[in-house]
Amino acid sequence: VFSPAFTTPPHAFLEAHSGIKMLISPDAINPPDNNWLISPALFLGVNPTLNFWARSLTDNYGLERLKVLISTGSADPDNFTALHSSPWLNVPATWTHYEYDLAAYQNQSVRLAWQAVSNDAMALFVDDIEIRGTGGYVGNNDELAPPVKLCISPNPSRGDFTIRGIKGRYELKIYDIKGRKVHQSIQHESSKHQHPKLANGIYIVQIRQADSSHTAKLVICK
Repeated sequence: VFSPAFTTPPHAFLEAHSGIKMLISPDAINPPDNNWLISPALFLGVNPTLNFWARSLTDNYGLERLKVLISTGSADPDNFTALHSSPWLNVPATWTHYEYDLAAYQNQSVRLAWQAVSNDAMALFVDDIEIRGTGGYVGNNDELAPPVKLCISPNPSRGDFTIRGIKGRYELKIYDIKGRKVHQSIQHESSKHQHPKLANGIYIVQIRQADSSHTAKLVICK
């Protein structure tokens, strides 16, 4: 998962299709690529469809190549077949919508996969994956991690706010809506912050600890 606003320096020219994160498949050191994203088992229900958005970072080195695949068996790559007739999709260098009718697999349990097979290109991005079907569901027996009760208050703020719900030492970074870092500091436990120089607007607050990272939206309104 790639978040261009949180790189150093931030990639302000590159945006997810929606939100602040997207999936990335970078170019292999020894091409061609063979990167897989495989879904858990999905019961599709009736009239199922698959929608997602994808783009190449650039077309200067040739377009990224993507296969969209389906399996009615296990997650073994040999069990997947393509949902398209062409050997692969040549993905444009702008966000492009892809949609597949999965009616042939309705009321079946399947796995979907995206395989990057680019040949010495640059980077492939995928975002906003959506599988729809009446009566469909995802089977999941994974143990859930306890939720982080991160709270920023007041929010909206005039520049003074308190972060609660974090235990121990953490790194605090604040980014503006264009992905520019406007603050960075090391903090301890829940603490009060004073940022009178922040202009009105929407900011992304990032909190990093040794084994976790959390983000939240902060609104400054004076």
